[in-house]
Amino acid sequence: MAYLEKLKAASTIQDLAALLNLKASHLAYVLFVLPDETKYKQFEIPKKAGGERIINAPHERLKHIQRCLAHLLQYCVLEIEHSKPQPTPRVLSHGFRKKTEVNPNRKSDISIGIHTNAYSHQNKKYVLNFDLSGFFGSFNFGRVRGFFIKNNDFGLHPSVATLIAQIACFKNELPQGSPCSPIITNLIAHILDIRLVRWAKKNRCSYSRYVDDITLSTNQEIPQKLATQSEELMKWSLNKEIENIITHSGFQINPLKTRLQMHSSRQIVTGLVVNKKINVKKEYYRSTRAMCHALYCTGSFFLLGDKSKPGTLQQLNGILEYIYFIKQKNHCNKEPCYKTNVEQHNITNLYSQFLYFRYFIALEKPLIICEGKTDVAYLKIAIKQLKKQGKYLLPHQIDFFHFTERISEVMHINAGTSLLKKFIENYKKNIAFTKQIPRSPVIVLLDNDKAAGDVIQCLENKFKKTNVNYDRKKNFIYPVIENLYVVLLPIRNPPEDIIIENFFEKSVLETKLGEKIFSPENGNGFDSQRHYSKQVLVEKVIRPKQDTINFSGFTDILDNLVTAIEQYKPGPDKIQDQAVSII
Repeated sequence: MAYLEKLKAASTIQDLAALLNLKASHLAYVLFVLPDETKYKQFEIPKKAGGERIINAPHERLKHIQRCLAHLLQYCVLEIEHSKPQPTPRVLSHGFRKKTEVNPNRKSDISIGIHTNAYSHQNKKYVLNFDLSGFFGSFNFGRVRGFFIKNNDFGLHPSVATLIAQIACFKNELPQGSPCSPIITNLIAHILDIRLVRWAKKNRCSYSRYVDDITLSTNQEIPQKLATQSEELMKWSLNKEIENIITHSGFQINPLKTRLQMHSSRQIVTGLVVNKKINVKKEYYRSTRAMCHALYCTGSFFLLGDKSKPGTLQQLNGILEYIYFIKQKNHCNKEPCYKTNVEQHNITNLYSQFLYFRYFIALEKPLIICEGKTDVAYLKIAIKQLKKQGKYLLPHQIDFFHFTERISEVMHINAGTSLLKKFIENYKKNIAFTKQIPRSPVIVLLDNDKAAGDVIQCLENKFKKTNVNYDRKKNFIYPVIENLYVVLLPIRNPPEDIIIENFFEKSVLETKLGEKIFSPENGNGFDSQRHYSKQVLVEKVIRPKQDTINFSGFTDILDNLVTAIEQYKPGPDKIQDQAVSII
């Protein structure tokens, strides 16, 4: 039975608890026994425009219940959308949505957020913005309960609707900070969206809402249908029809945040410029670039408008990722042109430099870069089991580098020996933008095979050091430049090409899965009918049987990693603790 059907059939606390994967006794205890003052923690955060925003954050037990409710309601919403016979209309509400949601009528996902909200109003003559006042306070206990009883899609039993309102509400309103407040506000405010989009369609306008921020835009010469301006007060007042729709839908307008923006001036929608293309504000980009420059020169930076304490790498990464995402969306949605390509190139370079700094300069622990994700899995399990069995204790904490699509796209770093060779060759050039001293070594761990021989030949030709033996059969540790090292897998007997799987006992690699045997090959030598892959070896053999597998063979690899780690002697530590507190 579908989630929505089960929810509509529920009539008791036991029924609802089962749908939430909770014990009824636990749900009853949190709702009816725990005092209200122990359920939430209240704190204030500053608003951008001044003043304080009160946040009521639920404590862990209630938060878990609210998260379960949010997931249940999200499943119900997806079922409702899938059941509609007509094509799904374009998204009207862009806030409080999952970053990526499935469109049931397309074989693709749609990414929803401030960029989609702004996109609706791109290149328009007039853009009207206004806010709803006291948005979360508009959803009181009775309104939440009544919605789930009376709504045609839900129509829940009154007892269950009451329980949902008790889970969701605090002090007779939906609290900011609750995991289930976003989806409930979107459900109830949907009627406002429908009414305003009908008005917009009738008046040839575009409509969107991002939480409590509503935008209407048009290319028609009808600004008076949107708002009128008082010459004395220089303030904008909404059209009466729009005001009536909002008040009849149970909301209030914030008169201080109503503005009509002309195409001749900069038009802003949810913080993005929408005049000709979607973009971040120039001053926002410039201040971000200045923060990066300060970080690379001094080891620390301050966020714009906050000189009280240095910013963190995590904060700056979030800012850069946001700018990169917006400019990339703009780049993908437009026909190629010189200016757009230059903008994309600039932000890619800026973000790439930051990621190089974050991962390879400001690292607090030695970083191991393996050829693939299965190598990382083998080593993590081996380190864990050798320590557990008392056979080997790694004297240093280490991190492993994880390849992602974003890293490939921005930094051009990919798994595989030939691709890591390019990373090694370009390493000096790619960290030349900063004078900061790397805290810890970066170690590229490679199979000892012909491809690794090409890497060692490159090291000898480009980075040759007189005291290093560049024979891969005799030496396995190679300092490259700055904090970069290459470590090869040690040679086994017989001295042939070595891959990391050779360090397992033969019996492990001979494990059969059904009729299939393990093959380390990725290309033409791999037969999916007869063989299973490295990833399957990890998931079906190594991980499940790790307590019985002998990992002693991996101690030689770990010894070489430790030797490389201890060879690196960083210069004076110039990177301030606060600036690298989060890597």
